[in-house]
Amino acid sequence: MSWRRPGLQAQLVVVLSALAFVAAVAASAAVYLQARNNIFSAAQDQILNGFADTIDAASDWIGPEPTRRELAELTIVGDGSVARSGNVQVGSWPFDVPDPPQALLNRVEQSPMPVFQRESGHAVPLFYVAGQIRNDWNSEELTQPVLVTAVYNLAQAQSQIDSLERRAAAVAAVVAVLGALIGLWMARRLVLPLRQLNAAAASLVPGTPRRELTAAAGHELAELVSTFNRTAAELDRTVADLAAKEADARRFVADVFHELRTPLAALVAVAEILEDDAASMEPDTARAARIVSRGTERLSRLTEDVIEISRFDTGRADLDLHVHDLTELTRESLGTRGFEDRVRLIDGTPVRCTVDRRRLDIVIGNLVANALAHGRPPVVMTVTGDDETAVLSVTDHGPPIPDDQRRRLFERFYKADASRGDTEGSGIGLALVEENVTLHGGTITVTSGSGGNTFTVRLPRLPPLPGHANET
Repeated sequence: MSWRRPGLQAQLVVVLSALAFVAAVAASAAVYLQARNNIFSAAQDQILNGFADTIDAASDWIGPEPTRRELAELTIVGDGSVARSGNVQVGSWPFDVPDPPQALLNRVEQSPMPVFQRESGHAVPLFYVAGQIRNDWNSEELTQPVLVTAVYNLAQAQSQIDSLERRAAAVAAVVAVLGALIGLWMARRLVLPLRQLNAAAASLVPGTPRRELTAAAGHELAELVSTFNRTAAELDRTVADLAAKEADARRFVADVFHELRTPLAALVAVAEILEDDAASMEPDTARAARIVSRGTERLSRLTEDVIEISRFDTGRADLDLHVHDLTELTRESLGTRGFEDRVRLIDGTPVRCTVDRRRLDIVIGNLVANALAHGRPPVVMTVTGDDETAVLSVTDHGPPIPDDQRRRLFERFYKADASRGDTEGSGIGLALVEENVTLHGGTITVTSGSGGNTFTVRLPRLPPLPGHANET
């Protein structure tokens, strides 16, 4: 399955949504980190101030050799605390709280001020505080210091931070949604006129009503819309002029060839007489008579083909439908045109089909003439059918037709290159074949390969139409 690139509207919505989301996340993250630091700092400052006040107050009443009772008075701070003086230690830690970090204990012994350390690798952040109590820091004979270590649970601060985090995420999501909506609105504002322009451009196809575009004066595409409307109007006029000129040209050609029909008939008759008498003429005169005869015959065929094409162009081509045996009709057509000795018809069961005899004769004659002129013998014809379709095929054994030529075979006045042989054809024969097959509601295809080239005609085996098709 091939990946399809999203349209301009989708791309604009995605880009604007992404930008809004990134901006919202960045802003929310900055606010969140700053607020988180502020919340922890405020909680830690409050804890440190209270702890320092307790240490300072204890220095006034604790004795030089603290008793266990005096030390016990110092273990009421925090969520867990320990007071130690020399070998005497009082207090304990909660069972789910680890001991204070050794680095903290090493620091407190060297610092006259309380020290602290926050640990975040637990269910809730823990804040360890440690300090010393001495009677006189400046005396030379110092008493045994009292070390007090406490731990505080920062669950309340963490709860505030978690709430702030949820709010930041919600703000980022809301901003992203708003960005997507704004992006959708902007994309529709930009893309909708382009879609209207595309629909209007599609309506420029001849035969479809043209759509007039409108745009507000301040719209970004207003000038483009105005230019498009002027261009479309000019195109309409040009197409109408060309259609009128084409119709005139076709009428002129049809009229010219209709006028040529009568004198050509006389020329053909004279040419036939001359060719019949060529044996009794001088060699040069006989050769000239034969050249005139062939040229006149070719011009007569061209005239009839052009007149027939003009009927299709003017919509005057109709069908005189009767039920025929296609096998017998094909055999008669080959005999009438003198092709029976050069074409092998594969006999089969009778295939009865509702067709116009004259038009099908044109199809058979032109296909066989094309195979004989451009292909190589043997030329084989087959007529088959099933309950719904009759199939007529003509196969020659000439060189394969190149793909680029095969696609153009049914164009009017198209002639393949010299690799298919030199002929005196006009290039209308296969075009007439396609027109007549299409008029019958059928199709024609060409297949080409090392074994030759096959033209296949498929016709619907229509039942006799009342008043139009009769059994023959």
